Amino acid sequence: LFGGDWGRHHQAFLDFLPLRARVGRRLRRLREAGPRGVVETLQARLSPTPPTGWIDFGGALEWEDEVTMRAVRAYGDTGPRGQLAGRMLSDFPLNLTPGLVRFDANISQHGVESRSPFLDRELMRLALNMPLEARVSGSPKGILDEVAARYVPRPILRRPKVGGMLTGSNSWITEAARPEFLREGMLGQLLEIDAARWRQSLDAAPRDQVFALWTAEVWARLTVGGASPGEVEQELWAS
Repeated sequence: LFGGDWGRHHQAFLDFLPLRARVGRRLRRLREAGPRGVVETLQARLSPTPPTGWIDFGGALEWEDEVTMRAVRAYGDTGPRGQLAGRMLSDFPLNLTPGLVRFDANISQHGVESRSPFLDRELMRLALNMPLEARVSGSPKGILDEVAARYVPRPILRRPKVGGMLTGSNSWITEAARPEFLREGMLGQLLEIDAARWRQSLDAAPRDQVFALWTAEVWARLTVGGASPGEVEQELWAS
């Protein structure tokens, strides 16, 4: 809604926003990341391209392109403005919908019912009809920052974001798991990849796709291997 995530449509943001806005965003992100984050960013940019042993699960899908272009055409503009607005709109059926289903399933199994206040129908209608500059310029999710600043203390407002179950790189989960669970599990065997190449592929896996591999390994053990959830949990977590 508010252009906070550039990950899926990075080039569309670059094409639409002026240079000053792009530079300002980059500087803000570096300040928020701190010295350690700056070093990690530089290392990631200087690291070599992953070897061909890496298995790419994130290829472009024709149906995603169809949904995206239908949303772009809805704005009646195929230039930078229409491209960015349409691509952000396409995230609702392509990205948000399955994420909400997963989110609801995760908390419902514990008897908790969720509410997503930013998906209130009137709020969505207001946001989607705002000028695009108001939604994506300034700080990430700048409109929300301005409103929250009236009610929320600054240390909370500026606190670094911690990804939840809708994100793809949950290091706070994978770092608590046993490496052998994935390295010596069923997934590599099901994909018919020899052990040496499988380890090489895992070491070269893009950071934003590592969690997908852990999820796939859990699925393989539950469905193909016939293990119970308790057995999988016992093998998954480090003691």
